[in-house]
Amino acid sequence: MLKISLQVKLSIREADVKTRREVLQSLLQLDRPLSEIKSRLASHRWDSETEIERLARSHCEAILNRFLNRELSEENVEEWANLVEGREDIGFEEGHEDTLRGLLHELANPLLEGFLTREKILWWLSELGQ
Repeated sequence: MLKISLQVKLSIREADVKTRREVLQSLLQLDRPLSEIKSRLASHRWDSETEIERLARSHCEAILNRFLNRELSEENVEEWANLVEGREDIGFEEGHEDTLRGLLHELANPLLEGFLTREKILWWLSELGQ
């Protein structure tokens, strides 16, 4: 009985991690409306002892390019950055942690860091490409 109970708990945990991973991937890729992603994220705690997904430079490049192409508003970018920045289950691409943290901070805090300009985005895209 204990063995079956443990197997059920492990299966539930594995399903939860899979669902959480899918939601985090959606967030990083911003492949759905932010409102839907936020709603799905609400069922998963922001804190975590383990990294489930990783923010890569390519994710940030895609977001910045979508802003440049007017597919995303500055508010969308700020909200996206805040959602990513506050999660302990999202790590950073190895070797680029400081750059990615700096970019997220800047995008998430336009009142402190200044609003997005074309020049600022092009500078960040250059930094991400290194």
